[in-house]
Amino acid sequence: MKILRFIIPEPWIRIRWIVLIMLPVSLSDVYLYSIGNPDNLPEKEMILKSHFERLAQSRDDAEKVAINKKIIDLFKEVLEEENSFKYPFDSLVNIGNITSGDKKVRIYTWNIAFTDGTHRYCGFVQHYLKSEKKYKIYFLSDESDLDNSLNEIPVTGNNWYGALYYQIIPVRSGKSIFYTVLGVDMNNIFTRKRIIDIIYFTDEGIRFGFPLFTDGNLVRHRVIFEYSARLTMNLKYDKSSKMIVFDHLSPSNPEHTGQYAFYGPDASVDGFKFRNNRWLYVADIDYSDRK
Repeated sequence: MKILRFIIPEPWIRIRWIVLIMLPVSLSDVYLYSIGNPDNLPEKEMILKSHFERLAQSRDDAEKVAINKKIIDLFKEVLEEENSFKYPFDSLVNIGNITSGDKKVRIYTWNIAFTDGTHRYCGFVQHYLKSEKKYKIYFLSDESDLDNSLNEIPVTGNNWYGALYYQIIPVRSGKSIFYTVLGVDMNNIFTRKRIIDIIYFTDEGIRFGFPLFTDGNLVRHRVIFEYSARLTMNLKYDKSSKMIVFDHLSPSNPEHTGQYAFYGPDASVDGFKFRNNRWLYVADIDYSDRK
């Protein structure tokens, strides 16, 4: 039986990548605003678009950091605008921009690519509170260099494992709603990562990671795959089968086991099926007719 490799903390998303570094920003974690009509959103969107274009074109790390600071400040201001949750932001092609099917969560993520090949990520999450008819806005600060042991426990927006999210799947476990997100981390010049994580909300705020992934007796808070930067890995939610499906990764040679710069798809497909309040691992899916 094939053993699922859970790597402590990436279908290939067609986004124009940019790379990003995290700065200490004097930015409050949560902002509140009421629902209403849009105000100056088109104008501010155009300014944001210009900033993102400059970020993508810059070849100087210090300049990237300065531009990103402007993006964070303006994005925070934009998301405080009334009705920003429903505003499309179609011109911001350099970011991840996804909304949950229940229309309660919207996530914006982007990255900075540094000249040494490393990446850092930023983001905002809007979460609708029906009881208050308001949105909470959470700023996401990338701390992906944290010790790997912390990646098996829930984290907050302040020590988020940075990624560009491209799919979100709401699931119910017990009385709670959990948002399963799929993302990509460009990582470095040697490896890429794909991530399946869980977002949920408590009275204390946003949380990432929850023990919903099972393979026999093995339980994980999140699943992260690492593989060669020269290759592509497919990871997506398939609506027809209601499964998260992904390429199975193996080393090119047994002697490279554990050296993820030598890992890549081995032509088999695995998945997770949501059953009994959990994402259950399923090996060797017949998925050839859907690719």
